[in-house]
Order: sequence, then C-alpha cells, then structure tokens
Amino acid sequence: MIRLSSSYVFDTAYSGVLKNRTSLVEMYDQISSGQKIRKASDDPVQSARILDLQKSMSNIEMSQRYATTAENDLANEETILTQVNSLLLRARTLTLQSSNGTQGVENLQAVGSEINQIIEQMSELANTKNSDGAYIFAGYSADQPAYSYTRDANGDIDTASYDGDGSTVKKTVSPSLQVSISHPGTQVFGVGVDDVFSQLIQTRDDLYVGVTPTNLDKIDDIYASVSAGISDIGARTNQVELAQEVNETLLLNQQKALGDIRDLDLPSAIAEFTQLQVNVEAINNTFAKVVNISLFDYI
Repeated sequence: MIRLSSSYVFDTAYSGVLKNRTSLVEMYDQISSGQKIRKASDDPVQSARILDLQKSMSNIEMSQRYATTAENDLANEETILTQVNSLLLRARTLTLQSSNGTQGVENLQAVGSEINQIIEQMSELANTKNSDGAYIFAGYSADQPAYSYTRDANGDIDTASYDGDGSTVKKTVSPSLQVSISHPGTQVFGVGVDDVFSQLIQTRDDLYVGVTPTNLDKIDDIYASVSAGISDIGARTNQVELAQEVNETLLLNQQKALGDIRDLDLPSAIAEFTQLQVNVEAINNTFAKVVNISLFDYI
C-alpha cells in the first residue's frame, strides 16, 4: 500500500482551497458586474467578437445622430423654401396686376417698391444658416454666404452673385445610406440671368420707370424649381425616417447579440455561487483536518 507523505497531502489540500477560493472570487466579480466576460483573457475569441459588436454599434449610433441632424436640416430647408415660394407668389400677383394696362406710373412705382422689399427678404432667405452655422444653399462651401450682393446709390440690391460651389451636401444616415440634406442655390433659385434675383431686379427696375414687366414666365419657372426642391425634401425626409427605423432595429439586434455573449445569467450564477460557497466551506473544513492530522503526525 502506497503511503502518501504529509507534505503531499497538505499541498494537495491547500491547492484545492486556493483554486476554489479563486473561483469564488471570480464568480463574485462576475455577479457584481453582471458580465461573464470582463477582460480579453476571460475568452479571447468572444472578446474579439464583443469589440466588433461595440464598434458596429458605435457606427450605428453615430449614423443615428447624423440622421437626426439631417431630419432637422431638411425641415429647416423646407421652411425656407416654403417662404421663398410665398414671396414668389406675391411677386407674381403684383406682376400680373401691373400688367393689366390700367396702372399709372405712380402705381407701378409703388408696386416696384413692394417688389424691392421682396428682393430684400429673398436675399436674407438665400443666406440662411442651419443649426451648425453652415449656409444652407452654399453646398460644401458652407462657411461663407451662398450669395453676395451689390447695391446702387439708393441702397437697393442691383446684382446678386452665387458664391457657393454648386454641390449637394450629403450625410450618412445609416451604415449603407447617404441622403442629400440641402440643395445648392443654383438648383432652386436658378442660374445667372434666369435666377430669382436677376428676374425680380428686372421686374422692380421696369416698374420703377413705369414699364410693364414681361418676365412673368421666368418667375413661374423659378417657382416651379423651388416647388420641385420642396418635393425633393419630402422624399429625402422619408428616406431619413426609414433609415432611423433600420438603425434602431440594427442597434437592438446587436445589443441583444452583445448581451448574449457578455452578460451573465444572474439567477443561474447566484445559484452556482451559493453551491460553490458550500463546496469551499467543505474543502476548508477538510483542509483544517488535514493540517491537524499533519501536525499530529509531526508531533
């Protein structure tokens, strides 16, 4: 019969005590944090998967923030363009009234003054900024006004120049979708001699000298361009709202996947922890007996 040395018995028992106490501490830490994987060494493969999921979720959350900003930017532009069209409708009405052949020079000049007020309001709308301080209609050159103006001796705007880059600004609203969040001024306000300012200035100047305007069709064309821009905004807003729904679904799915990998089944863990406490206590008692026996043998 093989006789085990006291030191071997002691070392074996002591090793068992340490192992179970370590397991008890680790499980306590897991229960306290609610996570079964707290560091890469706990499970290298699943830890890598956790990092991938966290990166993906961060990208989705960023896209969702951009989507919210895009939605606000589109709503802001729609408000501006709606005001522009209201001004164009008023300018059209005034132009039509002045074309009936019954207006005297003074009346035409009075209408010209109202058209001039419309030009001033239009110049402010065309240089509207969004919540970030970017000029909406300047494209990617949004740090400077979309339009610059010169004035005559009377202080009236007599020329308008587009200073934007003519590009359409886009934002990433989901991991796989970009949406245009604005129109360049050239798209909605027209280009060169056919833009809104050239046409309204011509109308005003004709009226100032008692001449009946003949550019009603040009004003109608600009109104149609602005209306098309408003319709675009509606379609783009629908895209953004759909992207927000997709982002929310993706985020929930990935949060669940992350939880399945990382989070602890708390009821099961508590039950296991309780059982482990019982085992540790039993081992401690056994170890105490082994120590006593070893000391007795030594004596």
